[in-house]
Amino acid sequence: MLKKIGMFIALWLSLTACSDTSEKNEPPPTPDQNGGQQVNTEQGINVLEGLRHLVKKPGGTIWFDKDNKNLDQLLLRGWSSPEKNHVWAVGKKSVFLFYTYDTLNNKRVAFKCKAIPSLNNEKQVTTLYVNGNKVGKRPIGTHYKTYRLEIPAKYLNCGPNRLGLEYTYTTQPIELDKAQKDTRDLALDFKYFKVESDSHVSVEGQYIKQNAPSAMSFFVNLPEASQLDIAYTARKNCDARINIRNEEEVAYNIALSASRQNHRKTLKVEKPGIYKIQCLVKGDEKSHIEWKKIFIGTKTKEASQKASSQGFQKIARPNIFIYISDALRADHVGCYGYKRNTTPRIDQFAKNNIF
Repeated sequence: MLKKIGMFIALWLSLTACSDTSEKNEPPPTPDQNGGQQVNTEQGINVLEGLRHLVKKPGGTIWFDKDNKNLDQLLLRGWSSPEKNHVWAVGKKSVFLFYTYDTLNNKRVAFKCKAIPSLNNEKQVTTLYVNGNKVGKRPIGTHYKTYRLEIPAKYLNCGPNRLGLEYTYTTQPIELDKAQKDTRDLALDFKYFKVESDSHVSVEGQYIKQNAPSAMSFFVNLPEASQLDIAYTARKNCDARINIRNEEEVAYNIALSASRQNHRKTLKVEKPGIYKIQCLVKGDEKSHIEWKKIFIGTKTKEASQKASSQGFQKIARPNIFIYISDALRADHVGCYGYKRNTTPRIDQFAKNNIF
């Protein structure tokens, strides 16, 4: 009997989607869901364009019906095919993808669903996880009802987030009614999933408006020397700054003056590699900043040693690494929502790469 072979394809992008990997488990995005795709230019990295792409990701109310073209990207595992106006959760575990970019504030979500009846009069208790962290339980009745949940900010990633659901029982419809001939193991029937809108960040024409208090994060691959160029307008006693850090330390903490509209700084790092660019805004409810440009000009090591006028270099193409494992199931991998620590090295790799 042939053994199952699981193939995992990891793309080590020179620029990955924004996330808070220094503090939380990173949900593994897929290439087309990556918030930072296609922002490298001949001169460097257009961070603002990457953030604009992320802010426009699917949000709001996700209707679970066959006419929703985004469902195939959002329903990751444990779901039936969309029917007319609902989707069944199949099996005792399912995973759903949603997006957020504010990691300083708790996130409220709501979903409308009902449980399939139990043969033994069991109560359907659903346990919810966000990026592998348990956030609560909800008893689900057999009639459609809207359930709400508040997700602590410490569990959220900037960008794609995985909502995992575990169910007490499943029932086959054929066991309830022989005429149905449906042998699927069903748990819950979902109508919609609603993410509270991120009122702290919005795209306003050619710039991004970020209200206080909030934080946006983005990962870039920094060379030894580069040039950070920022254009902005700070409003209403806004305390705005940009932090640049790797997993070990904060390399730069740049405060932006409200009296200026531009800031330029030469960046030099001892260890080239993946760094988090974090845009932080603090102040009262009327404080905000309008980001008009966040650009990092990247230079080669040789050009840095010569003259700054000798040009910029486009960051190298992504490294592609193919990892083949015999008999390793995806639902037993930590970064895919499995709660036991079965794959610590893979989980660590998935934090800073597309996996």
